[in-house]
Amino acid sequence: MSDLPEGYELVQRTQGPGFAGLAGPFYAKREGRALSLGLRIEQRHLNSRGTCHGGLLATLADIALGYACVAASEEGQSKNFVTIDLSIEYMATTSAGDWLYSEVKVLNADSRTAAAAGYEPAALADILVRLDRDIASQTDHERRFSIFDSHPMTETRLKDIRKDATKLTPVKKPCVAADSAALFAKLDGLWWGENPETGVFHKNQFLHPMIGFTITFPVGWTNQNTPQYILSSHPNKEAALLLAISEKTTNPEEAGEKFVAQMRSKARAEPASVRKTSIGEFPAFVASYLDRSGRTPVYLHFAWVTMAGKTYQLIGLAPEKHRETL
Repeated sequence: MSDLPEGYELVQRTQGPGFAGLAGPFYAKREGRALSLGLRIEQRHLNSRGTCHGGLLATLADIALGYACVAASEEGQSKNFVTIDLSIEYMATTSAGDWLYSEVKVLNADSRTAAAAGYEPAALADILVRLDRDIASQTDHERRFSIFDSHPMTETRLKDIRKDATKLTPVKKPCVAADSAALFAKLDGLWWGENPETGVFHKNQFLHPMIGFTITFPVGWTNQNTPQYILSSHPNKEAALLLAISEKTTNPEEAGEKFVAQMRSKARAEPASVRKTSIGEFPAFVASYLDRSGRTPVYLHFAWVTMAGKTYQLIGLAPEKHRETL
């Protein structure tokens, strides 16, 4: 091809019966350890709307990223790269006769993986021109200056982009880590997902690694973990269990007896039973009530347990058929 931009040469490896040969021909230009891949759009590259098919643009990006990573890799590093993830945002269309080329920045390339990104600031001007053409062709209306415009005209933007683009100089930032092992060492100890400091649910089991306790809730119940409380409820809302931080006291019996006194004075309710006990290795106090005011008696159990210097209150309420579950 005689109308190639200066410096680009045919990539023989992309010739032949393979997929790259069907999509190409591709041309490359190398400057130091940077490599750009180019392609002249032909009629066979167009979609039914007469513009370049997005799949071809993705193919160009895929091949260009791989070639750029090879060109940027150090001596002794792997020269065989396969794409793990490719993300593309399509900004504008391109047509037959257009020349497409890549500008790739290799962010990291070690013995196992590489990361690269493609961005050409000056190309933003071409994108704006093409967007204007697309809008004009679809609306049959060419934009003209108006004193009511809230945005500058495209010509003004083009001048600003080309002027500012000349001031930008690519800078290679140091890698986050020298290799994969060093990267994993930096990540070691970081938690992801639920914050273990507030406890986590594993199926129907709640675990709190910071305090060192676990509660197993009934299978099939709906569980909810919030900063203020843990709630487990029956699917039909017939019963519920709630765990929350109680008062600042570290004496569960004191917290429980205070609650019983309040129920007696404000609600005139007497407990069916009260008792000191322990839950595992933690001291606890339990008060049980039976509410017969409704059509179905409801059992209410209140338990206070002290763990890691804090007293927690566990509340359970359910009718007779769920009493054993509580």
